[in-house]
Amino acid sequence: MSFEGVCGCLQHIVENVFQEFKRGFFLVCEQDLVKLFRPKELQEVMVGKDFSDWEKLNSVEPDLQGFKLDSETRRGCFSLFRFTLIL
Repeated sequence: MSFEGVCGCLQHIVENVFQEFKRGFFLVCEQDLVKLFRPKELQEVMVGKDFSDWEKLNSVEPDLQGFKLDSETRRGCFSLFRFTLIL
């Protein structure tokens, strides 16, 4: 078999597998909704994104709904979020 024949055969196999994956993917995800995301964003939505910079998140808004940065309630909430994500 020639190089072109091998390439054509491989392309046919990959295309069939891809089409089956695509069909299954769009059974669980609306095609119009998927178009709203860039590939990296879609991956983060589907798989999840590792987030570990809680100090940065905690310092973004110095006064969140009346809870100051040094508020015991706010510190407790952020500690719980960090602990929950570790599990």
